[in-house]
Amino acid sequence: MEFVQAHTTGDIEKLRQLLLDDIMLEEKDNKLYAKDANGDEWLLFNNEKKIHLDDWVIQGYEYDPKSNTFQIFIREFYTDLKGEPEIPPTFLHLSFIKFNEEWKIAGLEFDI
Repeated sequence: MEFVQAHTTGDIEKLRQLLLDDIMLEEKDNKLYAKDANGDEWLLFNNEKKIHLDDWVIQGYEYDPKSNTFQIFIREFYTDLKGEPEIPPTFLHLSFIKFNEEWKIAGLEFDI
């Protein structure tokens, strides 16, 4: 929940608390991106796009005991300024790993 709220409002400080240190945040062209160690880059927030998060649901989750990671699959629903739904909805996949006795986001992906 904290990640969804932070990425939809552009809360950089909260995102830094939630992400592992090897996921870097970068602001450019009035947008906020997350970049991982593999060079994958994901748009987290766009100051110019005028949409509103209406709701989100957890579509599923799983635990991998070999890597001690949790995967969470989230669907986000947005509307534009006219109240029309953004189509297609956004799908968010977060990977969590326990680091220093705290669960941190170790990976993220968006699918639209």
